[in-house]
Amino acid sequence: MDIKSRPVVGLLLSMLTLLAIFTGLKYVVFHITSLVLLSYTVGYFITHSLGKRKLAPRLVAAGFIAIFLSQVLFLFLFLDVRWYVAGKLLQALGFSVLLISLAAVHRTWRMIHLP
Repeated sequence: MDIKSRPVVGLLLSMLTLLAIFTGLKYVVFHITSLVLLSYTVGYFITHSLGKRKLAPRLVAAGFIAIFLSQVLFLFLFLDVRWYVAGKLLQALGFSVLLISLAAVHRTWRMIHLP
């Protein structure tokens, strides 16, 4: 396996480092891993939506940003349980925005491709 992309190598090294350090803290490792993966996704969709005038790419970026921020809130669970509730609400909002974006794209596709 020949990996030449720097972001992929950085991602793999950060995952291995996190697993080595936090082996006993499964909850924290899961959410930190989610943060790392979502950071690449959020970065991609933000740069992709900046050049577009349409609403759909911006909705997708907003949905992934909300999911990313919900993972940040989940890390503060050890402080207070209300962070978990706030994280779940933000996560639900993010998935709702992605669902609305999917419905809009599907509606547009049906208008173009179906008689």
